[in-house]
Amino acid sequence: MELVIDPFDGSQDPHAHLQAFQTQVYINGANNLLSCKLFLGTLRGVAMRWFLGLPPLFVTSFADLATTFESRFAFNTAMVQVDDPDQKFFVKAFQKGLQASPFSDSLALSRLASMTKIRVQAKKHVEVEDLQVEKVILVVEKKNAHGFQTNHQYIPVGVS
Repeated sequence: MELVIDPFDGSQDPHAHLQAFQTQVYINGANNLLSCKLFLGTLRGVAMRWFLGLPPLFVTSFADLATTFESRFAFNTAMVQVDDPDQKFFVKAFQKGLQASPFSDSLALSRLASMTKIRVQAKKHVEVEDLQVEKVILVVEKKNAHGFQTNHQYIPVGVS
């Protein structure tokens, strides 16, 4: 089944992407399970990493996937719907909505003036976090390969 749809990389309107995808799926007669599998093929970059980061068995239907997808990328819709948005307003609103983290600290220090620049910085932070996770996994795998146990239990001396 061939879908003719632009890929979603996290910077577009998620609702418009879903509508285009669902139209193509309807035309081709795909079922719920196939829709979930095909949707993955429409994602790129940050959106693909988001999807791959979902917990196993998290998605039970395409409706669940669509709702979760739209929730995750909803801020993009607000940006797309506003004509000539005041970037300072969106930057401030975005920063206020962030939890305290290294990413929010870096945004405060860099004083970025547009959402485009924030997206670029966010992508860099995601890449750094992905690399850090990969390094931790490699360390754990290396320890396991050398026979080290990762789940040690502490039992005080004299206690049985």
